[in-house]
Parts: sequence; C-alpha cells; structure tokens
Amino acid sequence: MRVDRVRKLLDAARSSLGRLPGWALIVSAVVAVAILGEIVYLAVGSGDEEEPGSSEVTLPCNDRAADNAVNADRFAHEVRGLGTVPPLSTVFEIYDAKIVGCADLTGDGVEEMVVQLLERDVAVEQGTDVPLPWAIYRAEGGKLSPALIRTHVPGAQVEIEGELVRETSTGFAEGDPVCCPSGAREGEVRWDGEQFTYKPESGPRGRTIALADSEAVSLAGFDLQGGSLPDAIGLFGPPSTYSSQGEVCPVSWEDLGLEIDFANLGGLDPCGPDGRVGSARVVGLEARQAGWQTPQDATIDITEEELRKQYPDMQRAEETTFSTDFPEGELFTLVERPSTVGVEEPTPTLAARIAGGRVVGFEISVGAAGE
Repeated sequence: MRVDRVRKLLDAARSSLGRLPGWALIVSAVVAVAILGEIVYLAVGSGDEEEPGSSEVTLPCNDRAADNAVNADRFAHEVRGLGTVPPLSTVFEIYDAKIVGCADLTGDGVEEMVVQLLERDVAVEQGTDVPLPWAIYRAEGGKLSPALIRTHVPGAQVEIEGELVRETSTGFAEGDPVCCPSGAREGEVRWDGEQFTYKPESGPRGRTIALADSEAVSLAGFDLQGGSLPDAIGLFGPPSTYSSQGEVCPVSWEDLGLEIDFANLGGLDPCGPDGRVGSARVVGLEARQAGWQTPQDATIDITEEELRKQYPDMQRAEETTFSTDFPEGELFTLVERPSTVGVEEPTPTLAARIAGGRVVGFEISVGAAGE
C-alpha cells in the first residue's frame, strides 16, 4: 500500500534530522524537499489505486460503447443465426443498437448495459411477429462482454426495473387469427448470484421433463399423454406462435425456448381440444435461461462429457426420428421405449442435441396422437 510507504518516508525524515549536526541542516533541507516531493506524488497517485477486491471501473454507457460491444461478438453471432443478416453483410447493416439503459443488476457496484437490436427502417410496432434480440453486457477485464443473450423472442420490449429487466413479448390471445396476435407474454430476467435467469410472469416455476417407465409423461407439469393445446395455454400462457398445418399444429413459447407439435390423425383440429402431443423440444439460450432439465438433472449448456456421466448408454440417434427444424449439432438418444407399431427397434423418448461439445437442446418424442 502506498500509505505505508508514506509513513516510512516520514519516519526516515524525522530520524535524519535528529542525527544531523546544525551545520548540515542545509543538506537535510534538500533531502526533505526530495522526500516531500515523493510524498505528494504518492498521495495524489493513491486516489487512482483500487482497494483489494474492489470491482472494476464502470465502462461508458452510450451508443458508441454499445456498437463497439456488439460488433462481431457472441451476441452478433447469435443474431446471425436468425437468418436475417446476409452472409456478406454485417449485423449493423441490418440492425441499429439501442441502449435500453445501464444499471447495477448484479449488486456488485458496477453497472451492466442492456442493449437491444432493432431492424432498420422497421417501426417497433411493426415488429410484433419478428424476434427483437437483446442482451445484457457486463464489464469484464476492461471491456463489455454479453452475460445474457435473447434472440428468438418476437416483439420483445425491454425495460429496467431496479435490479431486474422486464420483458414483454408477443402472445396469441384466445381466438386470435394466425395473422394478428393481440395478447402478450411477460417475464423478468434477474441475477441469481451466478448467472442471469428468466422467469415468466405466470405459469409453472419448475422446468422438469418427467418420464415414467421410459415414456415422457409431463413437461413442467403439463400432461404430455393427454394434454391438448388449450390445456398447454392454461398452464404456460398464450403462445408466441402457432399455426394449423393439416394434421399438425406446431406451437412455441419462445421466451421459454419451448416448442410443442400437436397432432390429430383423425381429421379433427390439431390446435383444438382433440389435438395431442406428437413431439416437443426445449432448445437454445432462452431454454437454458428458463432452467429446463431432465429427470437426471441434465441441463442445457452442460458438456457432452457431463451428459455421458448422467446417461452412460446414450448413442447417436437417427435424425428422422425427430424434427429437423433445429439442425444444429448432432442428436443423441438418452432414453428409449419399446415400439408400439410392431417393429423390433425401440423408439427414442428423450434425446439431446449437442453442438461444439455442449448440449444445446432436448427433444421429446411422445406419440400421443397415434404416431
């Protein structure tokens, strides 16, 4: 510490003056001036020195800082995954970075920066059915790095409330046509001491994929064997997207990273009370932030090595057994069940998709619609 050095210099000065004879006072004065200069230098410099364990200096919170942080970082990479940025274009040719605000969201005394990307030449009110990516940046090593990224939530509107960030997004109210959602989904992002997590305003707090006798029976409390879309809406709230495609009705709750395909093979409406679950998926960063997990406590973003410890019999799966709408990485079967259609090969029940050595999603095959 510089304060200790100052004390030592003062003690040295007193000791020198006590020992010197009178004729040497001139020399002592010269020494004293030199010591005084050192003391002033140290005293002024000590104001710039951080105490041990203190947090980093808050970085600028402005449009330029946002542009510099977003440009070519992990957030920009995830946004490219939406397919909205042409291969030879930059993210900023399509989007403008908007500062939502800066606030201390983690309680460490340093402000985080909340940034959202808005498509150029597209009014906010026209973007209700398209994803509006946003992220939270933390100061790390003298630069801003994304600590939370959300890219798939349609019509996301974000605001800071104290130590949390509130997100409102598009939702389909009962009776809404596919073209025109009038409802909304709401949730909050909050720091849990280790990472930022997302919780919806309503719906189940648990996020467990439950199995029984190798069959998928529930998804956060939703009955996978007998539940319909109206039942799912009653539990998870209004969906972000849905569409009727003949015998199939794909539905998503994008803020939860949840997708469910309802079906009816008897000619009835798969989006109505007669539809049943064919398959389901929890995928992407939003699913990780929502906290989805398997019965063995496997979560999204764990390593392949960790997953193999929980499922030692996991093996590469045939892509044709699951939806190909999420092609990233490779699919591995974790749990199988006996086939119900008279073939010897077992049917996958639960699978994990792995990319870059980490789990990026889980896929559930139910077959309650008669597949």
